[in-house]
Amino acid sequence: MPLNIGGKSARFEALLGNKVPPAILNPPYTTMAAKEGYKLLEDLAPMDVRYLRNIVAVSEKSLREDSRALSRFVAALAEGMQFNRNKSKILAKYLCLPLEKNRAMIEEDYETYRELMLKKPYADPSAMKILTAMIAEANPKARNIDLASLVGSSFVEQLEREGAFDR
Repeated sequence: MPLNIGGKSARFEALLGNKVPPAILNPPYTTMAAKEGYKLLEDLAPMDVRYLRNIVAVSEKSLREDSRALSRFVAALAEGMQFNRNKSKILAKYLCLPLEKNRAMIEEDYETYRELMLKKPYADPSAMKILTAMIAEANPKARNIDLASLVGSSFVEQLEREGAFDR
């Protein structure tokens, strides 16, 4: 039975501590696990599997009443994504690894992960299919949800028109 262990570092620590037999890992934990003698069973990256990454949800009321704040939020999110695509130092910081000691591994894994990062934060309704299928097992009404109606991309489209992703 799957266990909810926590974030990336918690899953890695649980694997190293033999608390779980397998664990889902992301770079650079994949490289770190391989160095510890663990075998990597599957790499989903080349499979181009659609999945939900980081989702920002908002109510219809907020869309109507706070659209300026939401627009600024999406612009900041997009700017952060672009900044993060170019900074391995950020990855080292949030992995709690000293960059100088682990530079080669972090940069190797960062380049792998960088290619997987979205360049523009468009929501992908097709990625929601797996989630709604799981929900539909317990609640059959979920099968009738129009996924496209749950996704709004107007803020990202506006940023694209303004050339925000070209900077």
